[in-house]
Amino acid sequence: MGAHAAVPGDRSIHPVTSLAVGALVGAYAALLDRGSGASAGRTLVLGLVTCAVVAAVGMLLVRRLPLMPRTGRALTTGVSGGLLIGYLSGLTSGTTVVGAVFIGAVFGVVVGTAGYLLRRPQKM
Repeated sequence: MGAHAAVPGDRSIHPVTSLAVGALVGAYAALLDRGSGASAGRTLVLGLVTCAVVAAVGMLLVRRLPLMPRTGRALTTGVSGGLLIGYLSGLTSGTTVVGAVFIGAVFGVVVGTAGYLLRRPQKM
């Protein structure tokens, strides 16, 4: 009776993945900010803060999402996805605040609906 393998239905995400996603989103936010003419210092700070916030929220979601019911999981992923896309679209130079909110809201509704419809309930 050696070490047990992972449960076959277990599709959990490793916490390192949220760090990698945070780093990618932080770099992308820095690129978007630099493209709009910001200074190098501001771009660096914005990229690092974005990286830290996205990685922290990602690690929290990785731990808490499996414990949530189906509707809560769909709502949480929809809101977090919508906020992220709205924030990134707001960093582009041609988007207004209203446009960024609209893009984030539409993306959040799509992600939340897909998360609700595509996730099957776990069988006990």
